[in-house]
Amino acid sequence: MTIIRTTFLSCLATLLLVGTLSAQITYQESVSGDLSDNAASPTALMFGLGTNQVIGELRNVTGDPGADVRDYLTFIIAPGQELTSIVQQDYSDIATSGAANRGFHSINSGATSAIPGSATIGSFLGANHFDTVAAGTDLLPSLGSGGLGTAPFTGALGPGTYTYLVQNTSANPSAFALDFNVSASAVPEPGSLMLLSALAGLTVVRRRRS
Repeated sequence: MTIIRTTFLSCLATLLLVGTLSAQITYQESVSGDLSDNAASPTALMFGLGTNQVIGELRNVTGDPGADVRDYLTFIIAPGQELTSIVQQDYSDIATSGAANRGFHSINSGATSAIPGSATIGSFLGANHFDTVAAGTDLLPSLGSGGLGTAPFTGALGPGTYTYLVQNTSANPSAFALDFNVSASAVPEPGSLMLLSALAGLTVVRRRRS
């Protein structure tokens, strides 16, 4: 009986810990295909706990049929999780490997987005310029700073569906690499609290019977 009870409790504890395990999901355009340039149909990505890296290229070249001015991606932050940072690891000029020209990026709620402009800026949760910065810079605070006419926000983004846009505003092709970091929320979900309470009660009952 003791062995069965111990195994049962271990399995339940494992289920509780699964949500805190780190996972990395990488999307690389050269391997998985071009990210969508359609605001109404972003590329849907599966983000898990941990670092979710997205690597791509932008080619805003006049007259080039392969021009790729914007990349849209949509993702879901699950209940009990939050988007804690968007870390820029690279934004560089492909031809020179040096600093890329100024771009633009934004994030909004929902599974679709918009083409940025004066008439649509209010539809974004956050927006700002996208520049070459030191690798490891968190871009989420700049998105929430209220730049370019969007309402400011602070801290992590909680559960929900979001769409992120990165845009090249020059003729020079550029490469980018971004780490979307997802963490477990500081406050446990109600279901987890109930399960923990049940475990505690089961332990007390067993001890009393012993």
